[in-house]
Amino acid sequence: MQHRHNALYLTILLAFLAASSCHGFIRSFGPCSPTVNAIYPATRAIRPLLASAEGSMAGDVGAVESCRLKIEAALQPVELIVKSSNDDPNGSHIALRVVSAAFEGKNRVQRQQIVYKAIWEELSGPIHAVDELVCRTPAEESM
Repeated sequence: MQHRHNALYLTILLAFLAASSCHGFIRSFGPCSPTVNAIYPATRAIRPLLASAEGSMAGDVGAVESCRLKIEAALQPVELIVKSSNDDPNGSHIALRVVSAAFEGKNRVQRQQIVYKAIWEELSGPIHAVDELVCRTPAEESM
């Protein structure tokens, strides 16, 4: 019984911290980080609350949309598809297809590095994995 009360109090505390000026504490660990999950199992139940609080406080447009905007700005792609991968309801896994002239003369790894550099902030926070990354040049796409 005591454990349930502790979990409830912790959930309320974390929700308060996510919506208060102490939000930097939660953000430093990330709402889904293994450290927080190991110490506070209750955080698993309130991930959506923490993510929405973080987004609303930052004026965020969403992690997937943020990735799309940053890739567009960095690479001026001819074609760009950014979507949540598979059945991930949180949008923490994404799939990318980028066709850009910026990839001319670059090998596969260099192309991926360019994309990862553009979305590094999201990869350090709300996005946990890029499950699919297709990087092609316009000439490769027309073949």
